[in-house]
Amino acid sequence: MALSWPNKDPEEVLDFPVDFALWVVSPATIAAGATAVIESMVGDDAANPLVVDLVAVASDIVTVWLSGGVTGVKYTFKVTADDDNAVPSARKGVRRVKLTVKEK
Repeated sequence: MALSWPNKDPEEVLDFPVDFALWVVSPATIAAGATAVIESMVGDDAANPLVVDLVAVASDIVTVWLSGGVTGVKYTFKVTADDDNAVPSARKGVRRVKLTVKEK
């Protein structure tokens, strides 16, 4: 089941955190290189797309910075992170998050 972020206005540039704390096994943390991609969108018009401006990692949190978007469109993101555990191998975590763009 996908998580949900609060609605975003098309004019806002906002950061949205994804918590991987329950997935990361100490002493490992999330390695640099986490990704966030728009997996799907539902709506009439995608002429002004939602943009993933930045993906930042701090400890067990992956923060996704977003700008733009089309009012009324519902987006689903796939956020992927690897831990920095090399023994026996790195683990990969995936979270799907839903976001609706609405004028505020």
